[in-house]
Amino acid sequence: MDSASIFGAPLGPKPGVSLLPLPRPKPEPTGPVHHVQFVVELVGPRSCPAATAAQLLGPQWYSALGEPQIFKMSPADQTWQVLTPATDGSYDSLALAWDLVSDRGRLSSSAASHLLHVAESFAAHIQRRAMAMPSPTDIDRTVAGLVYIQDGLDIGVELLVVPKGADFVEKEVWIALTELGFSLEPSGFFELGNPTREPFLTVTPSGGASQFSLSGVQGEVRHPGLLIGFSVPLSPEPEFSLTAAFRTADYLSQKLNAAIFTDADQILGSTARGQLNANLLAAVRSLASTGINPGSRAARKLFSE
Repeated sequence: MDSASIFGAPLGPKPGVSLLPLPRPKPEPTGPVHHVQFVVELVGPRSCPAATAAQLLGPQWYSALGEPQIFKMSPADQTWQVLTPATDGSYDSLALAWDLVSDRGRLSSSAASHLLHVAESFAAHIQRRAMAMPSPTDIDRTVAGLVYIQDGLDIGVELLVVPKGADFVEKEVWIALTELGFSLEPSGFFELGNPTREPFLTVTPSGGASQFSLSGVQGEVRHPGLLIGFSVPLSPEPEFSLTAAFRTADYLSQKLNAAIFTDADQILGSTARGQLNANLLAAVRSLASTGINPGSRAARKLFSE
């Protein structure tokens, strides 16, 4: 149920207040993500019938290969596409991809060697050969480097909104955030952003209820604080996210009679804003230097777990 049905009238952004228009999402290619995946391409001069390639999705091969992502490129394709069970046509290229670091664990050199061996068996079946990137012998070192990046650059920005008087009434929080262009998501959090990617910004309750809900509005639930935050590596546009966080904090401080603090317990004044901005730019540069840009598929694979 949306906020309009709760409050009986559309609640769109107000002139001069809305954080919209949001940045336009950048186009994102499909296909293997070499920075964070072990990739095996099946190469050779012969095209592969689609019906034969579809066997990779069958129980015999898919399970033996450790359930990889599988991509294909037909003669008419300009970019990689996800392999489907379709049996018409043929493909010029096939690629298998496994996440190096995921919630399933970390790929090892020995496991990669085994997967390559199985892929070589299928490659021989279609008169092709399997080429691995990186080499299985380099997997342990590559994974160690990714874990180092993951541990060192999993950076978040968080602002704490606290009432100067009585605790926030949830209904008033809903109204203020809706005016700013936020939407309540199934998670129970208010988010600003594209539903197909990571949000630019998330607002959650703090110090009490774990989420916002219709029952919270109807029951006149109160909150002792709100958290405005985002992940630097996951945000599609970190600099916009920080600007949006400042604007959201400023509006909530007026609308809800609140004070705003950083996660270092500093009042959000000009000094704190300047420091947060400098820290953000440094974090974005550090990520870019690793070849993993904020908001990219590589970043989402590495930092979403």
